[in-house]
Amino acid sequence: MKYRSYSDFQDLNFVNFTDSQIRIMSSYYDQLKVIEDQPLIEEYFNVIYTPYEHIKNTSRFTGALYDEDGEVIQLSRLKREKNDMGLEKINILKDLDYLDKNVLYLGHFIGHYGHFILESMARLWSLNTHLDLGREFDYFLIHLDQEKNLKKNNSFMVNILSILNIPLEKLLYFTHPIKIKSVTIPQGSFSLKNYAFTAYKNFQSILASKIESTETEQPLYFSRSKLKESFQDYKGEEKLEKLLIKHNCNIVYPETISVEEQIRLINKHKIIIAMTGSALHNICFGLKPKKIVINIANEENFVPQKEQPLPRGTNYILLDQCCETRSYYVNSLKIDFKQKMLQKIGKKVPLQLFSQKPVYDLDVQMISNWLNSFL
Repeated sequence: MKYRSYSDFQDLNFVNFTDSQIRIMSSYYDQLKVIEDQPLIEEYFNVIYTPYEHIKNTSRFTGALYDEDGEVIQLSRLKREKNDMGLEKINILKDLDYLDKNVLYLGHFIGHYGHFILESMARLWSLNTHLDLGREFDYFLIHLDQEKNLKKNNSFMVNILSILNIPLEKLLYFTHPIKIKSVTIPQGSFSLKNYAFTAYKNFQSILASKIESTETEQPLYFSRSKLKESFQDYKGEEKLEKLLIKHNCNIVYPETISVEEQIRLINKHKIIIAMTGSALHNICFGLKPKKIVINIANEENFVPQKEQPLPRGTNYILLDQCCETRSYYVNSLKIDFKQKMLQKIGKKVPLQLFSQKPVYDLDVQMISNWLNSFL
């Protein structure tokens, strides 16, 4: 297997992190891989499909593909770090409905923008090659978390499918188990906190090439300041916006524009700035490498802790590696002491006891000084 790891990338820059924190990140993140080989794609017959079902009070869910013995087909599982979704084995189900069709499996369609970009689109690379398999498919088989996401004409999911010219009637999903004649399963090309294939980026570039844009030197800022309060993780963003306006930044609120327009902006602007959040996953649509990405970050999201899962910032680092961006992670968001203590206690007791999620304060002076020297 040909791959590149964290230590092979020279364009990841950490600003206002301590030397100790940078060493810790280097030791943990070297397990991340960008794989240059083509992902696997295999055909299976008489496949049992079990529907999507969320496991209460967890981030896990069921829904996978199984062989006739009830053993999970590993290639169909959604993989996150060391966790594989779907049960290992199911009881053999009798008298199942039978679908006499040939289908291509496109994985879990998740109604969260960031997860959809990284995980749900991870098997779409196969759309470039499936005609080479010798035949067309009757349907594209998926697992769907919420049906409403395909019912809204303005949903990001429908928007992306439209750009790809995938008709909704071509998608197939079930709310009950069923046996299917033939399922071709492509490997997921992006696995959270784990690996990414260059095939992932290559497909996103093909999608982005359908949308025209003209480059400008003006920086772009994806703002979260107009999100609903329940989605607000940061304080002080309005002050940051005023600072960025002085630097002639284009301030954009991604939830107010289409995915198509977000992709156009990504390729229009050479410098992309945002606080850690799903909007930064749009960088996968960049058509040129070495794009400058400034991730206004906090150390809790990027510095791994012993005996804890890798932090959420891992996925930004993996994506930036895969897309070959010139990235700056600027540690300028701080959680106050009281909330930090609640966060630590929350790891030892049921999290639902703490309804207030941590909110980070922006160190406006620090980010101002750094941006003044950079922009």
